[in-house]
Amino acid sequence: MTREKDAINRLIDAKEGYKEYLTDEAIDIAIEAIEQTGWIPVSERLPEKEMNCLVTDSLGKIHKVTFYYALDGREPYFSGCYCVRAWMPLPAPYEPQESEG
Repeated sequence: MTREKDAINRLIDAKEGYKEYLTDEAIDIAIEAIEQTGWIPVSERLPEKEMNCLVTDSLGKIHKVTFYYALDGREPYFSGCYCVRAWMPLPAPYEPQESEG
């Protein structure tokens, strides 16, 4: 098990057992942050429909693509990229802090 998966599992356990110490929202934010820190194998799960993401192909190259399902709604594919091994969400856009003007 990866460190990220272990952290997610521990947070889920904490969410179920320590309601008085941690809010659901805080735990959900932490889980989402951990999930977005690394590559997700396509064998493990696929992105949400029409999600823009980064993918790595069988040659180790990285591409920015959009994830779709074919017209039949069953066959998943990544726009313009074949042999996708893993994907990750795009980071959130940069937002300057108030002090940055």
